[in-house]
Amino acid sequence: MDIIVHINNIPLLFNKYKVGFGLWNYPFASLRTEIILLGLGSLIYLWNDNLFSRKHFRTLIFLILVLFVYIGSYFAPAVEPSALQIALTSLTLYTSITGLGWWIERENK
Repeated sequence: MDIIVHINNIPLLFNKYKVGFGLWNYPFASLRTEIILLGLGSLIYLWNDNLFSRKHFRTLIFLILVLFVYIGSYFAPAVEPSALQIALTSLTLYTSITGLGWWIERENK
């Protein structure tokens, strides 16, 4: 997904070649494309999983939360965060997403 959205600043082959299609320059097209790709990936995952399990309901909750976080971050005001804010936000999100993944998959065993 990054190659579609980013401008040509993604390094390939030891930083010699840089790629990117630059959809970032069109914010609503970028948002729509990323949501469509998230939806397609989610459908592929759910299609290959047992659709009638309890895990399916949990996966849908997880996907809705991810969608809200993504859209919320997209429309958040553009302020320059401090290093501490970035670190705390990242750790909180990583811990939460890991916990939700465990919650979804624990019924599988």
